[in-house]
Amino acid sequence: MAVRFRIEELRPDDPLVAAVAVLRFDEWGAEEDSTSVLEWEAVTRSECRSDESADSDDGGLPFTLAAKDADGAVVGAVGLVRHDPEGLGDRSPWVVGTVVRPDARSLGVGTALMAELHVRARRFETLWVSTQRAAGFYARCGYEPVAGHPTMLRRRPAR
Repeated sequence: MAVRFRIEELRPDDPLVAAVAVLRFDEWGAEEDSTSVLEWEAVTRSECRSDESADSDDGGLPFTLAAKDADGAVVGAVGLVRHDPEGLGDRSPWVVGTVVRPDARSLGVGTALMAELHVRARRFETLWVSTQRAAGFYARCGYEPVAGHPTMLRRRPAR
């Protein structure tokens, strides 16, 4: 089954933020003991570039990309944020919330989202991601394991 999709950047007031939050909640909500999808929506909204953040000195961060199918439904998303997990504050920016709707997996949606993220993030020497379940996917996208942090991968975009 081929899925035709289009990738666009979300703004905090975009109605698709709620759909991205539902995808993320369905994927990880139970694991993280979240009380509601509204928490995920607030986090997703905070990971979208606002007019204020677009004018900041933060390298255009944060931003979130969504892949939409021909009907306008969200089939996947990914974000890039300045983020400093405890003990790793010297590493930034971080790829966050990479998710693809189950019926659209293995159809190129995630790979296309990451390719677009890499184009938009070319000003950064290193991108970081924390993952336990998707290490193979990120390796196919050019990320490498970081010694001492088995769930941390990094990529140095070509100059």
